Amino acid sequence: AWQSEQLGLAVSSRQAACGTLDKKKPSSRKALKVALQAEADLRSCIPMEELRNTDVPKVGGKSASLGEMIGGLADAGVLVPGGFSTTSQAYKDFLLQNDLGERINKALDDDNIYTDVTKLQEVGKAVRQMVMDQPLPPSFESDLKEQWQRVSQGNDNFKVAVRSSATAEDLPDASFAGQQETFLNVSGYENLVEKVHECFASLFTDRA
Repeated sequence: AWQSEQLGLAVSSRQAACGTLDKKKPSSRKALKVALQAEADLRSCIPMEELRNTDVPKVGGKSASLGEMIGGLADAGVLVPGGFSTTSQAYKDFLLQNDLGERINKALDDDNIYTDVTKLQEVGKAVRQMVMDQPLPPSFESDLKEQWQRVSQGNDNFKVAVRSSATAEDLPDASFAGQQETFLNVSGYENLVEKVHECFASLFTDRA
């Protein structure tokens, strides 16, 4: 459902993050701020070393924090895995294909999913299938391939992890840790694309 959801993916030599969603509708001022920030950078993938904590609206907290660590600790000789992050813009573009976001919103309009566990499981499964049935945009796959080749240096045995990176995470009144899938030891470009896609779908697990 695309209202305030933001998604980003970070791929590192040892760890990657594939963004999450915030189901709370932000205030109009916060929404405007996020929109203006998104307009300034419409890339679907960003090298992690370019990220800082101020980039949370674009790539989520985990990715932004890894970028901050790379930038702040490299000169001190502390080794932090490099990589890249997909962005909330990439996820938004994905949901705009074939009215996917609208179809998901329609499926989630059923209030019974909040009281009926069986209904929740049925709707969640259907929505995840919608996500998996919708191919990733070719331009996004192209950007993923470019970044994969950069971090792996052409080594098909190079391994990463694919994980969520929330734009609203560890708040005083809410936490989303562990709600989405984590994929470890992912090697090869085709496998990376598959796990990114599955990570997108995991935004609609029963727990999430």
